Amino acid sequence: GYMPVTDEFLLWGTPGRSERERYDVQTLVAQGLRWRDSFPPDKEETWSDGQFPNWGVNDWEGPVVKDARDRTVGTFQRANRVSFVEADGVLRPTRAFSFHQMAWDSKRERMVFFVGGKTFAYDPRERTWTDLAPESSPVGCDALVWASLVYDAHNDEMLLFGGGMALNALGGAPTWLYDCEANTWRRPELGTPALNALRRRLENLAEDLREARCALEYEAGQKPDARRAASAAASEAVAGIAEELAKLKNELEREKQAAPAEQVGKAVRELSAPVARSVADNIAAQAAKMGSAESALAVAIRPLLAEPPLRSASQMVYDAKNKLVVLFGGDAQNAALNDTWVYDVKTRQWSERHPATSPPPTREVAAAWLERHGLVMIAGVRDGPRIGRRQTGSTAWTYDAAADVWTPLKGHFDDRRWKSLAYSPKDDLVLLRTTVHVFGGTATYAYRLDPETAADTREGATEIAPRLHFDWEEQTADLPPPDREAHAKVLDNLPVNVWVEMPGTGVPANCRWGSWTMDTDRSVALYWGGGHVAWKGTDVAHYDVALNRWSLSWPPEFPPLFHDYNRSLYGYAYGVRPWSEHTRKWYAYDPVSGKVVYARQATPRGPVETLTPTETGSGNWIYDPRRKTLHLPTFDRPFGTGDSTRLVSTPKGVYAHRNRTVWRCRVEKTEGPDGRDRQVTRWEQVSDQTPGGGSEWDATVYDSKRHRLILLIGKTMTFLDLESGRATPAEPRGEWSHHREAVYLPGPDVVLTPAGGNRHFVYRVAENRWHEVEIPFRREEEGRAPEVNPDTAIAYAPAHDVLVRYDSNRRVYLLRYDDNRVKTLDN
Repeated sequence: GYMPVTDEFLLWGTPGRSERERYDVQTLVAQGLRWRDSFPPDKEETWSDGQFPNWGVNDWEGPVVKDARDRTVGTFQRANRVSFVEADGVLRPTRAFSFHQMAWDSKRERMVFFVGGKTFAYDPRERTWTDLAPESSPVGCDALVWASLVYDAHNDEMLLFGGGMALNALGGAPTWLYDCEANTWRRPELGTPALNALRRRLENLAEDLREARCALEYEAGQKPDARRAASAAASEAVAGIAEELAKLKNELEREKQAAPAEQVGKAVRELSAPVARSVADNIAAQAAKMGSAESALAVAIRPLLAEPPLRSASQMVYDAKNKLVVLFGGDAQNAALNDTWVYDVKTRQWSERHPATSPPPTREVAAAWLERHGLVMIAGVRDGPRIGRRQTGSTAWTYDAAADVWTPLKGHFDDRRWKSLAYSPKDDLVLLRTTVHVFGGTATYAYRLDPETAADTREGATEIAPRLHFDWEEQTADLPPPDREAHAKVLDNLPVNVWVEMPGTGVPANCRWGSWTMDTDRSVALYWGGGHVAWKGTDVAHYDVALNRWSLSWPPEFPPLFHDYNRSLYGYAYGVRPWSEHTRKWYAYDPVSGKVVYARQATPRGPVETLTPTETGSGNWIYDPRRKTLHLPTFDRPFGTGDSTRLVSTPKGVYAHRNRTVWRCRVEKTEGPDGRDRQVTRWEQVSDQTPGGGSEWDATVYDSKRHRLILLIGKTMTFLDLESGRATPAEPRGEWSHHREAVYLPGPDVVLTPAGGNRHFVYRVAENRWHEVEIPFRREEEGRAPEVNPDTAIAYAPAHDVLVRYDSNRRVYLLRYDDNRVKTLDN
């Protein structure tokens, strides 16, 4: 930020790895263009040369403040938190990533921050800090990151918007206002009650339509009777939705909302058009109609929005000339944006602009108000030349709000992760601060604008359209439509006792260190998770055995700035979707409810709207694979989740094995805070007799013939009767080794598990004996067969009597196991 009273640029936050010897506050003046420590005036001598009191920095040789430390987002499940510490007579805040959550209060001549759950200020003359300590703060935003704060000089207010990791139903900060004089936060009244109510109804109907389409598509691989039933159910749902949309169209017309009404009418016509009898069972044709109507409804909703859609890493600025706050682009967590919004400080209302040309979608946007020129400047647009082999040059644009015109500028800078702009009107100088990654590698650029010569000839975007971070349709564009009948022949003719690679499945996520679970009703394998610098997407990947095709639950969200970071991050994404983590065996399909239960590790408490006095345990997430819907989490699980925790599917529900205890989960339907259906979990302990210890490589298998669990822990094997809760040592014969991915096959009555070096072992229950068996691989390309590793996932599809395997080479393999014909290696 820029502080005009001292003509200084200011840096505050967590220092990078190469800057840990620097003081908390760094300033730069235009004449020197060098950052320097900015100690309190009476400490400049005694605190120099690294003698200021510090904390939380490795290898620090100066004085250390006891019990003080920085708490920053990025470490395991750690949130941004700020506390005030007094050291050597000086009160200072502990450091955290500040992002764009700071703004200059010109009336009081101070820099105001909303970081780590606190509202505080810095006085550049006295070089002192003040904890402003308002009575309340934006709801659920104590851990807010990637947001933006801007000062509205017209109303003497700070406006906060965007960001992520907020524990509320949105996952970020909608528009909040901070009254600088009264020291209070509040939500403004945006839009009109009538239009807001219509928009919410329209959003609910659009969601109903999406869920109905997903439920239809989920049955595409099933038998003809099931497909016809799904087609009929979809037709019935569509008829009801179309009827409600027709009523809504009339109400929009009465409210003089012609454009939204026209789009709703388009959706109604699309839904009402008959499907030819010859394709009455054609799920693809029905789904295409529904998808087209969804697109029309998305267009209809947009003009009714009372504030911008949430986004991260976009810097708002106050256009003093036009009395507007300007916001461009940013990271929607599943896409880069290029929309332009303005907040009119006279009416305290948002509206979207529609310039003829806009900068292309931009993920991390830095912005500043160039007072001398009456223009907004943004930096970080990735449309410059390539620099080196990997990085792309970023460029800058200016925006004239009065003319609603964007103009590209000449020049570029190295593309880096974080970018922030500030402007000195005294020196007519723009300063750009960039960071290579979240912990360091910084650079500072200076820029001086000459509007007469700065304009470039680059073309911008003529459409306002997000650019998905991971475009599934683009990934699978070259694949032909799935052919159920052709693949049925492949399934019928699978050779026995060979892992056969399935080509043409699509490209699934690069999931790591996890398993998958099988919807045993429809033979759809569900993969949730990733991490380990591989996959940070929030999606659930579906593999339909009958179609030999992958699909995604939704366009995946990725944590801004942390999309290749090897940690399990705090909080969740927009839509209250948990960030990706190593899920191991922490989720399982429940055939009773048709949902997936996910006992997530270290789930933070929230969002606040979901909490009730009875919810006092660990967090559970419920996913409906048919409708591709994630329900709000509940917090009633009486046990935590560790590496060795394992959930397993049974016809009587999901069971969880945790240390010495086994628990049963029931999924129940209730009504959520928004009046829509919500799924909750209820847990009851079944046993406390199981062996303790174990690791993430151990296995828990359900024996469906005897309604018991088989526990493979180290070199021990235990039976747990699920009716009595009694545990019995198995004491099997034979040499054996096992992996996390052990599967029970009811036909031959065996447990099959892979082991290191492409070995396979089976446990023949009637014999109470293990055998090593030979199961080779048949691959599409020559090369080494995939070895079992932390990324291997295996499940059994009973409808097709095949084992389904996913490996770190991102390939799917099917196995038709015949215990009578398999080659036993230890006889």
